[in-house]
Amino acid sequence: MNTEEVIAKVIALRNTKDAIKKERDAELAEYEAAVTTCENWLLGIMLERGETNIKTASGTAYTTSQMQVKLVDRAALVEWSRAENDYNMFTNAVSKDWCRAFIARTNEPPPGVDITTSTVVNVRKS
Repeated sequence: MNTEEVIAKVIALRNTKDAIKKERDAELAEYEAAVTTCENWLLGIMLERGETNIKTASGTAYTTSQMQVKLVDRAALVEWSRAENDYNMFTNAVSKDWCRAFIARTNEPPPGVDITTSTVVNVRKS
């Protein structure tokens, strides 16, 4: 095998994988929509009856609360967290783009951040 053949093989495999995934996603979308329709119907019944669950021989449907959180004023949250000395709302993730810019400016990683780099191969079609 030579490099031409291997690159062609990678592209062919990736194209096949993408086609299978697209087909599978389309097929699953029908089932996901049907499940959502059924769940919404059950929720309507529970709300109408004032119930939080329905037990049957086939299984149990029950309600739970889900919370969605969106940061809309970063400065306000940072100011509050400093004033309260409470940083528990922050996750332990650091922006890769920010780290790249920091390293470009200082030639070293930011304090308290472990950075690992690796070399990978990417293949694109000509």
